[in-house]
Amino acid sequence: MQDIETAAPAGRSSAGLSRRNLLGVASAGAVALGPVLFIHGEKAHSRYFSETAYAAAAEPKELVIIPGASHTDLYDRVNIIPFDKLTDFFTRSLAA
Repeated sequence: MQDIETAAPAGRSSAGLSRRNLLGVASAGAVALGPVLFIHGEKAHSRYFSETAYAAAAEPKELVIIPGASHTDLYDRVNIIPFDKLTDFFTRSLAA
């Protein structure tokens, strides 16, 4: 991961993250004390955040990208929320 003090123009770090979110991503591996699941819409403007956090997180980890979905689709379109993935993830993770 890039040095969190390195900043690019327009409030973005050299890794492409907003400075506001950068510290959380930089420490994602440190704070994930157990399994972590990231779910994001394919068309969400903030998709990079989940992808970057996923890359920084320790195992076990899982990233689910919902095809064609925006960020808010995962609030409003109940038919595309991956309830099966959630159930599977929590069943496996809580059993350990």
